[in-house]
Order: sequence, then structure tokens, then C-alpha cells
Amino acid sequence: MHISTALYDNIGFSIFCLLFFIILSIIVYQIGENIANSKNKNDFTRLIIGVIAFKMFAAVAIVLIYDKLFLPTSNLFILPFFIIYFCYSIFEYYILIKLGKQEK
Repeated sequence: MHISTALYDNIGFSIFCLLFFIILSIIVYQIGENIANSKNKNDFTRLIIGVIAFKMFAAVAIVLIYDKLFLPTSNLFILPFFIIYFCYSIFEYYILIKLGKQEK
């Protein structure tokens, strides 16, 4: 199977993942903005650790559920997923670090 065919066959999965991470990033930003103004500095650290843990578990769950339900013909569906995952992780952590450094 050609790589472009394998990727195109799973375009719906890639779009779902993209939307999932966009929505998750918006939610995390809103929560982070509220917690960044908190007097307790540990709350922000807990948020970042919680986001990392949730995103890792969600990533594994999304991939496993897709694999079981849709039985993709190739494992190449994971490639765009992880590209999206890593890009949004970098973007999200960058924004959270900027929020954490804001003057109170």
C-alpha cells in the first residue's frame, strides 16, 4: 500500500484528532488563565502535570479505540496523529509557561 493512500484512508481520524486537540487546548488555556492568577503557585504546576497525564492517557485511548472500531488496513494512521499530538503539546506548553510567568 502506498503511504499517501494509507494516510488518505484515515483522513477522518486525523481531522477528529485535530479538533480534539484544538478543543482541549482552548479548555486548558481557559483553566490555566484562571489558575495563573491564583495565590497558590502549586495549583499551576498541578495543572501542567494533570494536562500531561490526561493527554497521554487520552492519546493512547483514542488510538486503541480507533484501531479496534475501524480496523485500519495500515498502522500509518498513527503518523499524523502523533504529528498533531506533538505540535499541540509544544504549543500548549509554550502558552502555559507564558501564562505561568505573567505578573500577578
